[in-house]
Amino acid sequence: MYLLIAFLVVSCRALGITPEPTNTPTTAPSASPTATLTPTPTDTPVPVGAILAYLHEESGGDSLNTVDVDYGTQNRLSPMSHDVGAFDWSPDGQQVIYQTTDGTNDEVYSVVWNALEEPTRLLIGPVEGYYPSWSPDGTRIAFQSLRDEPTHPKDCGNECNSEVYIMDVDGSNVIRITENETPDFNIAWRPMSK
Repeated sequence: MYLLIAFLVVSCRALGITPEPTNTPTTAPSASPTATLTPTPTDTPVPVGAILAYLHEESGGDSLNTVDVDYGTQNRLSPMSHDVGAFDWSPDGQQVIYQTTDGTNDEVYSVVWNALEEPTRLLIGPVEGYYPSWSPDGTRIAFQSLRDEPTHPKDCGNECNSEVYIMDVDGSNVIRITENETPDFNIAWRPMSK
């Protein structure tokens, strides 16, 4: 039957005849309630994605901060006791890792970009960590360290020999990558490294 109707419509159009539409009753779908979103008033604009991280000089050292480029909203990410020296964004933009002097050692911490959680220390024990760098695939962090020095890093002076290490993003599975007689530093991942 559908084939016959389609044939008639095509034939009529070929002859220049326009068939009149029929008023065939149709059943309307049952109406279901729709959710209405009510905007929630807020004192702070919601970030739209253009966020910069930067260091701010203070009397106790340098703090890690973010600023929303479009609204100017600023957040302090590091505690007052942390003197931040270097930092790097995670590839997904949700976290920042940073090097800080915390007591007598330089440590590596991670923190969420909007400061809604406390920073997490990634290196456990009396170890040193400098210049953390997040891998492009987001699974590992490279860093420079004096952790295998025979004497405490603060005591080795000009004889310190830093090496390159990697670890998982939670601070576990630390692996030494280089072993040279002179310091290794300025770490950078190849883009798209896995």
